[in-house]
Amino acid sequence: MLHSILNDGDVYTLGVDAVREYFSSLAEYAKERGVKIAAETYGVSSKCNKVEFFGIPENLLELIKRVRETSPAADSLCVCVDTGHTNLAVRHGCPSASDVIRKLGSLVEVLHLHDNDGIKDQHKIVGTGIIDWNDVFSALDEIGYSGCYNLEPMLNHFGENFEEEEAAFSVRVLDNMLKTKN
Repeated sequence: MLHSILNDGDVYTLGVDAVREYFSSLAEYAKERGVKIAAETYGVSSKCNKVEFFGIPENLLELIKRVRETSPAADSLCVCVDTGHTNLAVRHGCPSASDVIRKLGSLVEVLHLHDNDGIKDQHKIVGTGIIDWNDVFSALDEIGYSGCYNLEPMLNHFGENFEEEEAAFSVRVLDNMLKTKN
């Protein structure tokens, strides 16, 4: 799983071709080793408060299209939807996590699941922020997602010495959500 090689909007200055070349070479390296590289959806740069390159799903689609046009190893490139990061871009007019999942479709092979308030990258337990999890799970069902549900909460929201309990609770919350989803 990789973020864009460029942060804080630099990709717009240096160009999509630099990112494409980087991911093309990584895709070839990954293919030789029988692994995949997942480009992670990203949200808003904390340094300049604007949407990162991978915060816009069309940029990911364009990147993968360009890699596929130039690299025989393009099938080793996929997408990791990070629900919390994606949610941060919504306030800038970008689509919700569920709509990003729908747009990226079968390219989504990895998930980083966490929640937030839409303003800060809090990495909260799913269901404790503002993300519409019923819609996220519906979108995953619609695209036929069959991969792992990776939880990515920070385990310090309740202070030190509660990490194991918070991790176990996070798993229980997700398990309950999946069992009771619409």
